[in-house]
Amino acid sequence: MENLDYFVNTGVTWIFAIIGTSLSGYLLFRFAIFLNKQFMRQKIIGKHKNGVLLKVSLPRYRHQSDTPNERVSQSKNKTNVAEQMFAELRAIVPQDWRKHLIYRESLSFEIVATATEISFYIFCTRDLQSFVTNTVYAAYPEADISVSSDYFSNLTKNNLSYGYVRLVGPEYAPIRTYDTMVNDSLNSVLNKLTNLRGEEMVAIQTILTPVSGSWRNKAYSYLNYLKKTQADSQIKNASQDPNSPPILSNPSQDLNIDKDAFASVEQKMNKKGFLTGVRIISSSPDPNVAKANFELVARSYTQFDVSPLTSFQPSQFSLGLNNFLSYFRLRVQPLFDFGPFKQQFIANTAEVASIFHFPGEEIQSPKVDWQKYKTAGAPAYLPTEGTFMGYNFF
Repeated sequence: MENLDYFVNTGVTWIFAIIGTSLSGYLLFRFAIFLNKQFMRQKIIGKHKNGVLLKVSLPRYRHQSDTPNERVSQSKNKTNVAEQMFAELRAIVPQDWRKHLIYRESLSFEIVATATEISFYIFCTRDLQSFVTNTVYAAYPEADISVSSDYFSNLTKNNLSYGYVRLVGPEYAPIRTYDTMVNDSLNSVLNKLTNLRGEEMVAIQTILTPVSGSWRNKAYSYLNYLKKTQADSQIKNASQDPNSPPILSNPSQDLNIDKDAFASVEQKMNKKGFLTGVRIISSSPDPNVAKANFELVARSYTQFDVSPLTSFQPSQFSLGLNNFLSYFRLRVQPLFDFGPFKQQFIANTAEVASIFHFPGEEIQSPKVDWQKYKTAGAPAYLPTEGTFMGYNFF
């Protein structure tokens, strides 16, 4: 009997030792990954300090020879082009197992408005400049892309009002996209920027970081919950006394909401996603005007709300704005992004393309800095001899 007790105690001791060792090893592994990501984050910040700001301009009318009906069709497909561009830009991070071990690179797409013009920019590290430029050219062959000096020093000369647009709702919840909108979503944002006067200035930064598909796990749980809720509601209504009032106050409406929510979440899961953050800085000699401009621009993002799942709200939560200006200038993610500090949300490629895309001929804002000329390379059949008429620089 004593031998049996000895073997049992020894076995239990070994089991606890194995469990403890495995747990300790797992925690050490996770801690090592965390340290590695923080080390890589510092390296990325160093690269962003020497990053490049690319100004992107497009012609006001891209296809003068097209018929009006063809131009309308191209206008409707414009955001589709942006979606394809963002899908290709996900390649800035590895798509294999390494993506779980690294701190991921980000890209920043920006709209900057002054009293005289509205310009569009992309910020990336110098080692990504060629890839980003070629990807934009592939989507917008008529675009003109040039390296520009940073506007941040001019932005911060006056009184500032700044913050971010936060998404209230679960990260897997959908937002409105271009295929459900009558008008171009960009018009709503740009129209808020046309009334700037004097030294007033507004910058909108949409920072994008490719993410893996782990966010879909919560979406699957939500879809299963909707299925179970709908099935339980149908069973209860079928089993009750026909002469008694229905258990659901308005069963058809509730089931319709569940059906729409199910379809929209399922549709979002079909496309790959980005961790998306929208930051806004408003500058003006008058602090009240700076705050008013910030709130006006931030509230334009409510056009992407999907009730009752999601809603966009401007936030100037003081603790969440710690190091905000530094993160904006460096175009990096916030160090803490959870709970009350949450600034970013998950958006798939279609949703990102709805939030940000380059302007087309349907944009009516008078201050957009349209392309004034196009730089082109010399043709392959350029003659090497003949009458000399001058030099051509390209």
